[in-house]
Amino acid sequence: MSNLDLLIKSIDLLEEDTKPKWGKMSCPQMLKHCNRFIQVYTNEVKFKANSDGLEMVAMDPANVAMVVLKILSSGFVEYNCQDNEEVSISLSSLKQILRRAKSDDVLTLETSEDAKFN
Repeated sequence: MSNLDLLIKSIDLLEEDTKPKWGKMSCPQMLKHCNRFIQVYTNEVKFKANSDGLEMVAMDPANVAMVVLKILSSGFVEYNCQDNEEVSISLSSLKQILRRAKSDDVLTLETSEDAKFN
């Protein structure tokens, strides 16, 4: 079994109450690390938010690779989204925001009436 197969198998076994074995990251730290990887494929992503959590979908311009990142509502310190919302955001803009974030900072995402992040 390849290293990739082992990693996928480990990820498939994760559940909401699984205790971390490797370490712990804050939400801003996780987004910062994921953003580096996702920028390889695309410059813009869609965030879909609902009562279950936040999902980010990114597709490369050639429609060859798709990256999906899901953050369950339980993964947030505070989460309140009752309706389905969808917002596109530039990864370079997100990178500029996350570059300023420190490990103990709190990242707040909210939308305005015109469905743009504030």
